[in-house]
Amino acid sequence: MTGCGGDLLGFDDNHNDIRDDVESYIETLTFLTQMQRNSMMQMAQVYQHLFKTQFYTPEQEINEVGINIIRNEIDLASNCMVHAFGSNTELMTSMVRALRRRAADNDTRADKVKEFDRLATMVFYNETHFDGTEDTCLFR
Repeated sequence: MTGCGGDLLGFDDNHNDIRDDVESYIETLTFLTQMQRNSMMQMAQVYQHLFKTQFYTPEQEINEVGINIIRNEIDLASNCMVHAFGSNTELMTSMVRALRRRAADNDTRADKVKEFDRLATMVFYNETHFDGTEDTCLFR
């Protein structure tokens, strides 16, 4: 492994849209089931997609389509985590927080996540509500 790198995207040597250091971290969580680790991998991919997304058009308008694509990915990944963790919401919440800290581990990444959070509140989104019973897990 070559490390996480200091830039926004870091290293992804196997080209699976998960930063290598984040993927390695998830793989060490052997107390989780494989399905739970897979759900975390899916959420890690969302962060990488967020880091790759341009939030503004060349005209400096908010890229509503890009923001909503990420929001949709978050909905799917969040539901996958609810599906994978079941009633163990305390563990899931802890893992979500740990993953966010790991993904946004430098100022550049943390600023990008904060900017997304800010813009996401400004853009209309027809949110899909899942209850955790539907399997939306895409990472296998």
